[in-house]
Amino acid sequence: MNERNKAMELLAAALTRMDDAMKALEAFAKANDIQLGDDEEKPKAGAVVTMPELAKMVSQETGCSGSCVEEIISTAFKLMIEKDLRIDGELDDE
Repeated sequence: MNERNKAMELLAAALTRMDDAMKALEAFAKANDIQLGDDEEKPKAGAVVTMPELAKMVSQETGCSGSCVEEIISTAFKLMIEKDLRIDGELDDE
């Protein structure tokens, strides 16, 4: 067996062990009501999110009520569409 095949087998075995270890940790954490890091997957750049998902992210970031945030975002988008508005990409320094 050549070196590359040996390396690939070792890597596959290591990944399997790592996956088994992560499953064991997650099961232990769940059984003991322990939160491991951020359980939710973070959206990747360019990801499509629903309005409730966006509102939840903003709510977590700001501490504002999710339902209020969703209403504000929804109203903002509605106004942008009705009045054909565009967002200026500049952020204030405040």
